[in-house]
Amino acid sequence: MSNRSCAAIVNNGRILMVKQIYKGEQLWTLPGGSIEAGESPAAASVREAREETGLEIEVVKLLVETYSDRIKGMYYCYQGRVISGTARLGTDPELAEDEQQLQELRWVPLADARDHQEIRRIEGLLDGVVEENVKQPAPAQVQIREAGPADIEGIAEVHVRSWQTTYRGIIADDFLAGLSVEKRKKNWEWTFHNLNQDEAVFLALDDKGQIAGFCSGGKCRELGGDYDGELYAIYLLREYQGTGIGRKLAGHLVRHLKANGYKAMMVWVLERNPAVDFYRRLGAKPFTRKEIRIGEDVLIEIGLGWESIDVVQV
Repeated sequence: MSNRSCAAIVNNGRILMVKQIYKGEQLWTLPGGSIEAGESPAAASVREAREETGLEIEVVKLLVETYSDRIKGMYYCYQGRVISGTARLGTDPELAEDEQQLQELRWVPLADARDHQEIRRIEGLLDGVVEENVKQPAPAQVQIREAGPADIEGIAEVHVRSWQTTYRGIIADDFLAGLSVEKRKKNWEWTFHNLNQDEAVFLALDDKGQIAGFCSGGKCRELGGDYDGELYAIYLLREYQGTGIGRKLAGHLVRHLKANGYKAMMVWVLERNPAVDFYRRLGAKPFTRKEIRIGEDVLIEIGLGWESIDVVQV
């Protein structure tokens, strides 16, 4: 008899999964493993997540507790929330280096994850996790307007806060902790005094007039390519993600670029950023990739593009 405990870690519409070798076959599973003697199922899910993903998590709630014929023991699955760490493939401390079974770590879109066997096991309960982590009620009123220098402080605050939530588990914790609104304000002061050709910044204001997010774009910064326009960035406070505000911001930028004669558009985005799925839903297709350094981390950034600005689905 072997009891197993695992963690369902959901962030911005994706669930963290591990590819491993089990009985000679490769399969995707949730981070998890056997419960050690004297260890509680909840503690086991936290330990296994740390060993397999490098993330420190806290248990939010128990999703499922059932007997499994496959493992001939009890199966537990907990909802886990990331509190620190960067997601990196770990190792099984009980196995030698040449016996390791962990193969790959990936944030999988929830729509795709439901095809995996282990997700189907908790699918009915996973919907609750999705509701808590992804779906947000749409704000009563949203105003979109172009930004100016007077908005710099509010933009800087949203920029820092959104980085610290969106990139948790992707960019090192110490780098994110070191971000400051004051430094970001100086960056934005420089930006507004040195705007690129046709560059514009749009704000989304909530029903209290506070900045919920922003979008910027203009002439493509990659010269000589197939895209003359570029979406530089979209950032939203976490509580407004998934409400449709990002699409509205993108729509304003698209109309701005079209009015200035642009025919195509691209965007750079970190490969592990859940926003990749957002841009795909807007019709973007990947066309290139490159390495970039953020702090001490070397990360992959991919270029997504719309060959015609008329096909952006906003």
